[in-house]
Amino acid sequence: MNGDIIIDKERILERWAEYIRELFKDDRKDHNIMKNNFAGPPIMKEEVETAIKKMKHGKATGPDNISVELIEALEDLSARTAQAKINFQKMKTILKNKHISIKMRKRALQCYIEPVLMYGCEAWTISKQIQNKLEATEMWFLRRMLRIPWTAKKTNERVLNEANKRRSLVRTIRKRQATFLGHVMRRGKLEHLVTTGKLAGKRSRRRQRKKIMDGLATWLGPGKVSDILAAIKDRDLWRDMIANAYKQGT
Repeated sequence: MNGDIIIDKERILERWAEYIRELFKDDRKDHNIMKNNFAGPPIMKEEVETAIKKMKHGKATGPDNISVELIEALEDLSARTAQAKINFQKMKTILKNKHISIKMRKRALQCYIEPVLMYGCEAWTISKQIQNKLEATEMWFLRRMLRIPWTAKKTNERVLNEANKRRSLVRTIRKRQATFLGHVMRRGKLEHLVTTGKLAGKRSRRRQRKKIMDGLATWLGPGKVSDILAAIKDRDLWRDMIANAYKQGT
């Protein structure tokens, strides 16, 4: 090479091929250079998963506005959902048995299947997307308990009426989160500082992430986070607030 700067893309590709041949002492003459594949091979699923695991929290989102934390939360939820569905299939002889009352089958679902799905839910930050996935999973259970095929084209409301049931999965998760939050806040230790966001330092520059406190404030009714923190100190008042919010089904 004479030291000239190469601008043409095809010439750059050819020069890279020459460099690789010289580096590995490749004397073969029939080299098929992919001149039209400047984008490279397609990105594999394993590469994306590895990149997500290596990324630090608090990084700015891309054009899709999806943060790393949300992707990891969805992955955790997908794993919990898959395990819950596996357990459902193991118990399908009971849960889909028409000779057992629907009340008893719903109780079995609540005792043996839903806890698998809700494991660790106290630490979840429930976005709208996660809530939709949880509600879809709840309907998946009910439709199979009632042996309703997808070709029946029954609405979710009709399925709930046939099962004599209200949506309760998200409400139960909210209740567990609020109960756990009460324990954490009354302890007054490091967890209290983390939850209230009173740690020293500044947060990263970008849109503030959704917090557990924000979701609970919306669920418990109109009010400020400061009002919730004040109510938590009174155990009886906090218990009544949780019970009322759960009963109302918000």
